[in-house]
Amino acid sequence: MVNVVGKTRSSQRRRTTNAGHGRRHIAGGLLLPAVLSIATTLTIAGCERDAPTSSPAPSGPPIAIRLDTPQDATRTLLLLLRGQLQARAAGDKATAEAHGARLVQDVIARDHILTRYSAVVIRAPADKVALLKTLVKNWGSIISYYADGLALDRVQSTVVGGAGRGAVVGVPAQGRDDQTIVRVLCLRDPEGHWRVTGLELAPPSAASRPAVPGH
Repeated sequence: MVNVVGKTRSSQRRRTTNAGHGRRHIAGGLLLPAVLSIATTLTIAGCERDAPTSSPAPSGPPIAIRLDTPQDATRTLLLLLRGQLQARAAGDKATAEAHGARLVQDVIARDHILTRYSAVVIRAPADKVALLKTLVKNWGSIISYYADGLALDRVQSTVVGGAGRGAVVGVPAQGRDDQTIVRVLCLRDPEGHWRVTGLELAPPSAASRPAVPGH
């Protein structure tokens, strides 16, 4: 005889645990998305549909690194990711690599990300720079379908975590056939600069409303 009650209770416990984990992920706002499978899960998430060809990169001055607020850090991240996608589409490997290097060097919270990664996988990565470059490249894959429709003038953020050191930033984004919210997780460093610790797409149900309250 199948123990239906036992299975139902077990399923309920799993759902409760998973729901609690999701709340901690957003409330903390500082975890590394899909850290256990950095080279696969994030890439798959960004390639579930065919990304439209990015528009040619506009001519103009280099993208400025601005980290004074979570919104600044988010815009800088997304501009560089979009520039990297455009360069890659145009076959400009040097520019794509340069954008990736700037992201790793100046925009992301390198030490925080590596610490979180090492805590999860037990050991430090053999090549830290290569790991971080893979991470930001996969973030580009995640936003690729929406890269030309990022509403960078409608960025909203909310401060989370202890002492106001964390923030979740929501950016509306329009794809060819639908829309979403790009969520960027930020952390304020000891010098007062905001750096990026994670990126994800909001669930489809959240795309029709602001991802976070404005601040």
